[in-house]
Amino acid sequence: MKKIKQILEFIIALLNFLFHFKPMPDEEIPTVIAPFPKDSLPPVPPRDQPLFEDIG
Repeated sequence: MKKIKQILEFIIALLNFLFHFKPMPDEEIPTVIAPFPKDSLPPVPPRDQPLFEDIG
C-alpha cells in the first residue's frame, strides 16, 4: 500500500509540474508595423572618392 501511495504522489507531482507551465494567452494585442517600402529610398549620388584607401 505504501508503494502505491508513493507512485500516486509521484504521478500527481508530475502532472502538477507539467500543467504549471501551460501556455497562457497574451493580454496585449501585438502592434503590427508596416515594413519599409524598398521603392521609396532616396536616390544616392555617385561617389567621387573611394570608401577605403589602398595602403600598398
